[in-house]
Amino acid sequence: MKKIFPHSISQSFLMLLIFLICGVPVLYVVKYYFNDVYSETALNFILIPTGIIGIAVIHLINKKRNFNYDFKLKRIELLPYLAIIVILFQLSFATPISKIIIAIEYPNTIPVSPFASISSIIGLVFLAPIFEEIIFRNYILKGMLTAYSPKKAIIASGLIFGLAHIYPDKLLGVIILGLFFGLIYYKTRSIGITIILHSIANLTAVFTAYAHYKYGNHKLLSTSTIYGDYSIYIISISFLFLIFFSRKLILKLNVIN
Repeated sequence: MKKIFPHSISQSFLMLLIFLICGVPVLYVVKYYFNDVYSETALNFILIPTGIIGIAVIHLINKKRNFNYDFKLKRIELLPYLAIIVILFQLSFATPISKIIIAIEYPNTIPVSPFASISSIIGLVFLAPIFEEIIFRNYILKGMLTAYSPKKAIIASGLIFGLAHIYPDKLLGVIILGLFFGLIYYKTRSIGITIILHSIANLTAVFTAYAHYKYGNHKLLSTSTIYGDYSIYIISISFLFLIFFSRKLILKLNVIN
């Protein structure tokens, strides 16, 4: 297969730098229209044009390499299993780990409702999955698969995906999701599937964050820390079901072979 840009770890970071450079003029334009350029609404106005410009630049670089976008939904019969696994992972692992790290590192932080900003939810659930799956799976992973073994490409792209999110409390969960999305893309060659899964993951994170805000205890005083009085049961049962559905998915994907 003909190599596309980016097809290596160094080129992947170069591509991310290109996106940052594309965002600089957008940032200055947004500054004229928003008093707080870091508000959620302003960030959405930065994300959309930056993503479009950056994708256009990478598309032009790959113009002569017969590059295409894998939006077509393939192996759609796997989607219910995949969605359940993503939801259970967020519920049993990603959210608890994130909230525990925040409680340890920032004990005086007072949680706020994730529903306080509708524009933030729109960006998180709809915009981010589209742009990030194009960047990290349809560009970075797809390119690496032309140069590396599938295992190395999935691991490298998953780590880059995690590091690009920069938040320490979310790092481990995001890396694991990046590895999972990478595996699913490799098996299906469909970012249509991974976009849906990414959106489900982020939407689940919104609801688990709300459950923590409403019923949890951010000071890490007891087993009710995450979701309230039934936290230990919710996390344990979710984790057991996560193992069950993951094993079924492994058999369906034939990952072992």
